[in-house]
Amino acid sequence: MSATTPETSAARRRLTSQALLLAAWTVPAVISAGQTYFLLVSEGNPLSFSRSLAIQLPLWWFWAIATPVIAWLLRRWPLERGRAGVPLAIQLSAALVTALVHSALLAYITRTMLPPRAGEPILPYSTWFVGYVRSRFQFELLTYVLVLLGLLAVTWYRRLRERDLAASRLQAQLSQAELLALKMQLHPHFLFNTLHAISVLIRENPTAAQRTVTLLGDLLRSTLATAGVQEVTLGEELKFLQRYLQIEEIRFQDRLTVRFEIDPAAEGALVPNLILQPLVENAVRHAVEPRSGPGTVVVRARREDDTLELAVLDDGPGVDGVVTPQGHGIGLSTTRARLEGLYGAAGELRFDPRPEGGLAVVVRIPIRDGPG
Repeated sequence: MSATTPETSAARRRLTSQALLLAAWTVPAVISAGQTYFLLVSEGNPLSFSRSLAIQLPLWWFWAIATPVIAWLLRRWPLERGRAGVPLAIQLSAALVTALVHSALLAYITRTMLPPRAGEPILPYSTWFVGYVRSRFQFELLTYVLVLLGLLAVTWYRRLRERDLAASRLQAQLSQAELLALKMQLHPHFLFNTLHAISVLIRENPTAAQRTVTLLGDLLRSTLATAGVQEVTLGEELKFLQRYLQIEEIRFQDRLTVRFEIDPAAEGALVPNLILQPLVENAVRHAVEPRSGPGTVVVRARREDDTLELAVLDDGPGVDGVVTPQGHGIGLSTTRARLEGLYGAAGELRFDPRPEGGLAVVVRIPIRDGPG
């Protein structure tokens, strides 16, 4: 089976529009045929409905041919504010010509197909033409104006839709740019914090500092590979997080314990790229770094119907020792803004004190499964 080409699709659309236009002008033809039939019957000069329809169809199909011509004139000389003089003159001239041509067609068809009453002479064509010009010229002009107004309405509607679509595309592009800018904020933020840790390790443990630089290079390469990507699968996000935690484990050694509690059914779900790293960094900074003893961070993910819940739990001082519920700080404020940009009201960032002490930072987003 051959594939549909753009040219074929365009030809089909043109054929469909022409068929619809012909059908639209057939409706008044049928109505006029009925009126003519009943009028002649009432006057004692009966005419079959089929013959009446044969008279009316070409008269109204004339407008099916004229409509695209009027539309072409409107495209060629559009009626625009401040520059309507020439287009109006062209449309007026076209209306006069159209009215005369339609009157001539009407005179020819009715003279040819309508039988004269008994005893009436067959009038010359010029008499029929002049009679129709006198009696129907205003009606022909009105029909032209109505067609023109209809085309103007369609043109203005299309322009309005195009402006709305252009505005929507621009808004989407702006939103995408804002989301990308928010994501990019995390890169220097994370980089500066890691470099600070390396500067400390250089004095205290040069071997660990060298290992950290190597891990940092690997981590930066993975961030560059997804620089323009807003969403990745949870499995990919966890791989990145584990690389980051290797650096933190070198820095804190036995003081940092990390546990992963991941629902296997959730690993294929899409999550914002770099969503977990700032949450874990926040937990490490406030629950582990200030303490001389060990601290524990738990990374949790689970599916709940059509929602994915991510949580980072720590055993630190809780909300008061970390941030306000508004999420101050670059990492958390950026996370909140990205969730709002990606999911609107369906994205949630919540800070819950844990009964046993510490803080749970919870992210809830709609489930969207990744490819494969």
